[in-house]
Amino acid sequence: MFLLSTGRTGTRFLAGFFAEYGMDVAAHHTTRGTRVLNILNNLALLGLLPMSAADAWLARASIPGIMAEPRRWVECNPYYFNSIPALRRAFPQARFIFVTRHPRAFCESHIRWEHERMVSRIANQLVPFWGPVGYQEQLLGLLGNYRQRVRYYAKVWARRNAVILGHLADDADAIRLRFEDIFDAPDGLARLTTLLRELDIAPSRPIDADAVRTRVNQTDRTAAMFWDAHCDALVLRHCGAVMGRLGYALDA
Repeated sequence: MFLLSTGRTGTRFLAGFFAEYGMDVAAHHTTRGTRVLNILNNLALLGLLPMSAADAWLARASIPGIMAEPRRWVECNPYYFNSIPALRRAFPQARFIFVTRHPRAFCESHIRWEHERMVSRIANQLVPFWGPVGYQEQLLGLLGNYRQRVRYYAKVWARRNAVILGHLADDADAIRLRFEDIFDAPDGLARLTTLLRELDIAPSRPIDADAVRTRVNQTDRTAAMFWDAHCDALVLRHCGAVMGRLGYALDA
């Protein structure tokens, strides 16, 4: 079972949730080798590398370990966004969960995250093709322009979600999971309980009512954010078409 997303969607929390409350599962987040896979998938998406190269890396770095695990594999990994066909070929019975988050919240969270963590700043500004955009767009982040970072992350959000939507278009068993329905809604616990039932995973113990209050990799939401109408326009320009397909409105 694979949870797919853009990142900054609670995937680390969900990996911990399945590990703590799922019976007979092996829950993981960003397993070994998938950071390289992320770059290869981005290069393939941009037409700079054949998809077969990314698939070959997946077959070498990830698939053998998954096959060797006797328990049910649950991986919450944003780097698989363009590897869905290869995962299907290797695991025909795999279930896919598509985790989404509103693009404005995604952009704000990512900008705060790169301000708070040097490793994220280096990855998104200096590591070539860490995101599915041109390398020049990444390097422009070195200038420290807030609106440029909004544009960069809006492109990341739109392109990754569009790819996932395309790969899952014919998958009637794929599950859509909204970040907001877990963390920003009063019944987030009920959504997690339903998720276990949808996936036929028996709970190992009763789910703690405080489970959704335990945030992982949370950013400082009190930090000042330079967000204005121009930022909204950037999100709408780059994300608008995909937002409509996912049921998000700009003012949501």
